[in-house]
Amino acid sequence: MFGKRGRVAMPRPLRHGLATTALVLVVCGAVAAVSGYSLATERTPQAAGRALSGLIYPALIAVVVVAVGGWVWLRRVLLFRRPGRVCRLRRVRIQRGLLVRSWLETQESPRCWIPVFFEPELVTLPSPATARLHGKRLAAVEIDGVRLYPSGRLRTTQPLGRRGDNPALPDEHAPARARTAARWPRQLRVDSVLLVTAPIVGLFWVFLDDSGVFGWLGATAVTAFVALWWAAIRGSDPS
Repeated sequence: MFGKRGRVAMPRPLRHGLATTALVLVVCGAVAAVSGYSLATERTPQAAGRALSGLIYPALIAVVVVAVGGWVWLRRVLLFRRPGRVCRLRRVRIQRGLLVRSWLETQESPRCWIPVFFEPELVTLPSPATARLHGKRLAAVEIDGVRLYPSGRLRTTQPLGRRGDNPALPDEHAPARARTAARWPRQLRVDSVLLVTAPIVGLFWVFLDDSGVFGWLGATAVTAFVALWWAAIRGSDPS
């Protein structure tokens, strides 16, 4: 896909991942700044210990998020340098728990399933479609010039969950649905269901750290944005 003046546009999944990573870093930085101020002003050892843990926790989260995200995308970008092979496949959506992902199911025997990051072109993809696969256990897919990056490893057994198949031919409303699904408010609305665990994690942190209301708020905020980042890394499908 190309942007203005023929420049290669940044893939949507990468933009999504970078945006959520930036949000995590901002929140972790804010929590660390508050904890650092508390550490400098507290006079009792217990309070200073709680402030120190509030400084270390977001710092570790930030390091893990950057390291994992960088490793994930470095591996995926390099996949298209590998030789490709032609195959026929269809797109399916599978919901497992709170997360919905797009999978590409090959039509050859033995069948395999490739989880991919969402691109709006998936909504209008006919079933089956001809594609070129790059890689083996971690396989990238190219269909009519559109690059689809894997959000996980190829599977040889059908993924568990509630399944929905693309129609053989997209209907007249498919392009409009694709444009709607590609919008960031839609993506955030879909991913927001994962935030339900954040207050629980915050309570668990308060139980361990005895840091009170402010500790709960900080842990809840960090966990909430990490959940959005995790949805991006796992290839959440907003369609």
